[in-house]
Amino acid sequence: MSVVVGIEVAGQGGWLAAERMGTDNFNIQHELGAPKVWRQGPYIIGFVGSIPDGQAIQYRATLPPPPDWDVDRHMATEFIDTLRDVVGVRAA
Repeated sequence: MSVVVGIEVAGQGGWLAAERMGTDNFNIQHELGAPKVWRQGPYIIGFVGSIPDGQAIQYRATLPPPPDWDVDRHMATEFIDTLRDVVGVRAA
């Protein structure tokens, strides 16, 4: 099981953390030398599961800027579509 967890503390900001395990494309677990959580522009991103997918998101994704209007809609459409394009997943 993998976990990415976030916490916000009033007046102090927020944190996002994850353990350092990942799986390769053969479902073999590895301890990662690099973090599974990082800042990318205005986003804080974490991943679980596939190491190649997480690395593709970290190093290949050009993420769209978040809008001022409807962040939920942005995350469910533009943002997730960008991630799907990077890792080669298409919505059904």
